[in-house]
Amino acid sequence: SSYIESVSQGWAIATDYEYKRTNTKITLSGPAKAVVTATISETVTVQGQTIRTTSTETAVIEIVGGKPMITSVVANVQM
Repeated sequence: SSYIESVSQGWAIATDYEYKRTNTKITLSGPAKAVVTATISETVTVQGQTIRTTSTETAVIEIVGGKPMITSVVANVQM
């Protein structure tokens, strides 16, 4: 709960948030697993300062109990 409170306070002072996902690629890995890669670009203004990030994200989606579930997300971020 303290983590959620901290994140909420941080986002409360952020404005002009923009999010863009490009280069999405889905690769099947066996009968019940997919690896999704994408490039994520984000821009946000905090206290008058613009912060821009670009990240390469890899998510693993697996069938667990008959339903798709994200089991891993790794992002390499450049600011």
